[in-house]
Amino acid sequence: MENLSHIDAYLLGNLNEAEKIAFEKNMAADPNLAKEVDIQRSLIDGVKSFGQTELKTRFQTAQNTYKAKSSKTEQSEEKGTPDIPLSAKPAPNKRRKLIYLLVGAVAAAFAYFIIANYTDQPLDRSIYADNFEDYNWSGQQRSGEETALVNLKAFYKEKDYATVLAEIQANFSDSKDPSLIIAKGVSQMHLNQHDSAIKSFQEIIDMGRVDFEDHAYWYMALSQLKLDNKPAAKLALEKIVNSKRSAYKEQAADLLKKL
Repeated sequence: MENLSHIDAYLLGNLNEAEKIAFEKNMAADPNLAKEVDIQRSLIDGVKSFGQTELKTRFQTAQNTYKAKSSKTEQSEEKGTPDIPLSAKPAPNKRRKLIYLLVGAVAAAFAYFIIANYTDQPLDRSIYADNFEDYNWSGQQRSGEETALVNLKAFYKEKDYATVLAEIQANFSDSKDPSLIIAKGVSQMHLNQHDSAIKSFQEIIDMGRVDFEDHAYWYMALSQLKLDNKPAAKLALEKIVNSKRSAYKEQAADLLKKL
């Protein structure tokens, strides 16, 4: 129940900025919470969708059916019909029956809508492969860099990701260089350490480095997809799409449509 109240507050925009950031961090770290948020959002959107379109269409169909039957009844009465024994007469209150039918049809359609759209489906693995590209860290070498960092970039360029992570742990564990942390996260992705990679990218976001946030959100989204955590992936992609400028903006929008 506590989770549900927090989810409602988040979806209704009742959290302050600090609470919102903390809640989104929890979603990124907790796939179950992210799925709960996605389901709750889907229910709200589904009700709105049906309220504006499906319910209107179905009610209009039922209303037309009722009018057609009423018209036939009136025509029959005008022509005159022989007396029918009470036991053979149709049941009264046809309008109530139509309402029951309408409610049942809407409930069934809404249930199908939720099941078809929001039941977890297996991820198409080609989506990850089609969108993953290495971070071009080795191409960002600067003059005056220490030997250990030059060697580290060489290992990364050679795709020796296990050595990259070992060297970072030994010599750069306290580094706040955002490009190094991105390279660390991408190396972890290559070694299928996606939970660790997500933590690395979250570190960039927590640093508030706007110039590296697009990289962090993009690779975080791909890692979440690899873990089959679609809700958290969508959240990261939405951050990119809603940003004022990002090299991944178009890719993120296209990927969101596929999800």
